[in-house]
Amino acid sequence: MVVKAAAVRRLVPTDPAAAASHAEDIERIGRTAMSQVRDTIHDAQAPTLEEQLGAARDALSAADVVTSIRIESPPVGVADELLAWTLREGVTNVLRHASADHCWITLVRAGGAHRLTVCDDGVGSRGRPHGQGGLEGLRVRLESAGGGMTTRGTPEGFTLTAWVPDEQGDA
Repeated sequence: MVVKAAAVRRLVPTDPAAAASHAEDIERIGRTAMSQVRDTIHDAQAPTLEEQLGAARDALSAADVVTSIRIESPPVGVADELLAWTLREGVTNVLRHASADHCWITLVRAGGAHRLTVCDDGVGSRGRPHGQGGLEGLRVRLESAGGGMTTRGTPEGFTLTAWVPDEQGDA
């Protein structure tokens, strides 16, 4: 856009038609850029646990994964956002890697923290290292908020457990 604007400035006195053409390009590029920024902001908005639970139900059902969800005490604020990201990553891993028939999602509040577990009966961690990609980024997010995460893979399945401090006070 800056190069085009400079061209417009130079062309106005000598070739107004070319200057107008470049100005139209600047307008088009600017509108496209604004649209892309709006889309990026919309996509980057923090998910809520409620939204992610609905998305998890739908995605797992579409993949014919029998799902059990037990939510005892929904979190608020930062805890809700972090556990929403955790649920999204956990379900993504079930769908992409597990070849699971069943998935269990549990959220409890105890000991001053909310604890989310996503467990499946799929292929476990056969041949895949832990702590890479999305799981490592998730671990960093959780730890920066005073929480944490563990993963456990066995031939019988995979379990992701994450916890974050309870913003409502001790349980």
